[in-house]
Amino acid sequence: MEWMANGRHEMTLTEQLRRPSLSLMCQWVLDAWVMIPETLVEKSFKKCCISNLLDGTEDDWRSDDTNVDAGESYSNEHSCK
Repeated sequence: MEWMANGRHEMTLTEQLRRPSLSLMCQWVLDAWVMIPETLVEKSFKKCCISNLLDGTEDDWRSDDTNVDAGESYSNEHSCK
């Protein structure tokens, strides 16, 4: 938004706004990535069952960091099994 509001923009021959440079777009991606907390990335991998423990103890892992109790019903669509 800052680039759109304050940047010096070039126009194409057809009077269209020229896109930002590749290096600028890469900097935007890098800046956004740095703002994401490491714990959020870790939780996302666990939620998708990508980095869960191989012994099966995290198969019912949920984003609130708790495991499903034996008596609690839990949908199979949320399970890693």
